[in-house]
Amino acid sequence: MLRRPDRVLGVAIQCVVLPLVALTGMACQQEHAASLVAPVEQSQGITPPVSRPSLGPRTAASTLILDPIGDKTTMPGVELTFSVTARHDPDSDLTPIRFTIDPLPSGATFDGRPDWGLFSWTPTCEQGGSHIVTFCADDGVSQDCETTSIYVSDTNHPPVANPGGPYAGCPGLPIAMSGALSSDPDLNTTLRYQWEFGDGVDG
Repeated sequence: MLRRPDRVLGVAIQCVVLPLVALTGMACQQEHAASLVAPVEQSQGITPPVSRPSLGPRTAASTLILDPIGDKTTMPGVELTFSVTARHDPDSDLTPIRFTIDPLPSGATFDGRPDWGLFSWTPTCEQGGSHIVTFCADDGVSQDCETTSIYVSDTNHPPVANPGGPYAGCPGLPIAMSGALSSDPDLNTTLRYQWEFGDGVDG
């Protein structure tokens, strides 16, 4: 008597291998600045770049490109704010990008965020002149940098005269008067004094 061999039912197993992408942490950075020929940028109206959805891991042929920043200009007491962005070519590479600045001007801030950085600075009267800074974008594999000049207009503010007094005296006798309480809001400035007595005589 012949026996039929038993049939073994096969079970198909399908596997899906997903790439594992390690995300590196963002870092903030910072300072000093430079000369410029661009209009003053105010803090209003800064629109953050739109975040792109993750499309895949970094490819060997990808290139990191820091978007042009250009020179900037501002005045003492006026806030200068602008964003710093970068991109990969091709843009299917979404490896996290870290932004830095060096040096960071005294009193300025640089906030590194996902995909972009935000620079903000309100210089003082003592910070007039050119400040040279370098912004960099780094994705852990490649780096792209731009050196930028931020110019703080060195405006000459008028001095404030203070003649002191009141003064009193007698005819024929000299009167000592002092303008030592006069001042100039621009520091490190030498003042010259001229007195006008109202009778056509200067001193």
